[in-house]
Amino acid sequence: MTINLKEVIQALEDSRRVLICSHIEPDGDSVGSQLALAELLDSRGKETRIVNQDPVPSRYRFLDPHGRILGRLTSGFQPDTAVILDCSSQERLGDIGELITADMVTVTIDHHRAKPGPDDPAYIDLQASSTGELINDIIRELNVSIGPRQADRLYTAIFSDTGGFRFPNTTGKSLAIAAELIRCGARPHHIASKIYEERSLSSLKLLGHALEKLSALENGRVNMVSLDSEDLNHCGAGPGEAEGIVDALITVKDALVGALMREMPSGAIKVNLRTRGGIKANRIAEALGGGGHPNAAGYRTGAPLDQAQAALLDEIRKWL
Repeated sequence: MTINLKEVIQALEDSRRVLICSHIEPDGDSVGSQLALAELLDSRGKETRIVNQDPVPSRYRFLDPHGRILGRLTSGFQPDTAVILDCSSQERLGDIGELITADMVTVTIDHHRAKPGPDDPAYIDLQASSTGELINDIIRELNVSIGPRQADRLYTAIFSDTGGFRFPNTTGKSLAIAAELIRCGARPHHIASKIYEERSLSSLKLLGHALEKLSALENGRVNMVSLDSEDLNHCGAGPGEAEGIVDALITVKDALVGALMREMPSGAIKVNLRTRGGIKANRIAEALGGGGHPNAAGYRTGAPLDQAQAALLDEIRKWL
């Protein structure tokens, strides 16, 4: 655990133009944290841009109604500081990593095992529930008030990364912060509804189709589903509508690992993992080129589907 909160705050206070970026395939924690940090820096007189390689997932677009999160850096904006949020390495930024140059101050804020440069300011706390929790720490340290919009974003970051306060990373601190954010105007019912109760019909059909393809392996301890482009076309579903399928796979009694393998338009295989019972999803994903949290992680591979399945099972078996 590396906590250099004051050093990070000083770097942010010294900045003028800030690039805020996060990992490929952003989630609720990365989206909420980026927007909350940008709002904080705006209030301190900084000029900011939020740029990610991949678009905001549909379930989190309510946090960014004006499309502040971009897919590329706007012309003429020359950042002096880059802030990497919720991302364990620059490689996981995807193409956005190319925007970070040696002349920038690079700040890392994360609750994963991140790898900042030896001289880069970093606020890393492996015990934190989420990066949103760390952004909340920064805001409180600066004694800045939190309004309803920012409270929604921070609450979403914490709520989503704890699996709706179901995952083991839910702590007394995370619940206390969530309670305070509600007092600041966060809307728990609205946020939960946006994340969990606004599925498209095609995504629901895809969930049913995926469950029909479920393979129960290793005596029921591993539930695996593989989807290709034909499966999505059959249900009229887009690439982003497979969200939530992997969460269903781990709800089966005695299941320790849920794995969703999905063919992307590029031909690569995207793998999402959910685990319980002491099995570390992030360690499995890291061994295969990805990362994430102890109970929720993922990676991509260019291997054919059958080879990708075999490699994943080999790694899972080390934990069973």
